[in-house]
Amino acid sequence: MKLNYDIDMLPLADDRSPVGQSSAARVHYAAFRDPKTAQAARLASPRTIAILSDAGIRLNAYSSGLPEGHFPVKDLEQREYLLACLLEAITSEDNEGDEGADGAFDLSECLVALSSANPYGPVVPWSPPRSDEPRPTMAVYCAVSVLAIAGYMAGFAVIN
Repeated sequence: MKLNYDIDMLPLADDRSPVGQSSAARVHYAAFRDPKTAQAARLASPRTIAILSDAGIRLNAYSSGLPEGHFPVKDLEQREYLLACLLEAITSEDNEGDEGADGAFDLSECLVALSSANPYGPVVPWSPPRSDEPRPTMAVYCAVSVLAIAGYMAGFAVIN
C-alpha cells in the first residue's frame, strides 16, 4: 500500500512539539493529511514514532485540501526545519528493520515525499516603485496647503 506522506502545518494550541526556530515557526506542528498515513505512523516502531514526534509531526490527520505534493508557501520555513530534523534523525542511526507492526510506514519514503513537495499559492514579490511614475513634488504640497489656508481664511472673513 502506497501512503500519501503530505503534511499540513497547524497552529499549536499548547507548548508541545514546536516546529522551527523562529518565533513564527514555534507556534505550529505538522499533521499528515491522509488518515491512513497517520494510522500507519501510529503503528510504526517506537523509534519511528519518537523521530516523528521530535521533528514536530503529530500522529493525527488533518487535510487542508491542497493538491497532493503541494504545501502553502507560508509554511516553507517550518517545513525546512522539519525536514532537517527528520534527515538528521534518519541518518544518525541505522534504520534497517525499523518498521512497525505492518511495515507500511517508511521514514525514508516520508522524507523523500516531504522534500519533493512544491510550494502552492500566490507569491507576490515586492518591487520598488518605478522612477518614471509621477510623484507629488513639494510644490504640489505647498499649493494644496496655500489653497486650504486661503479657503479657511475666506470662511473666517465671511463669518466676521
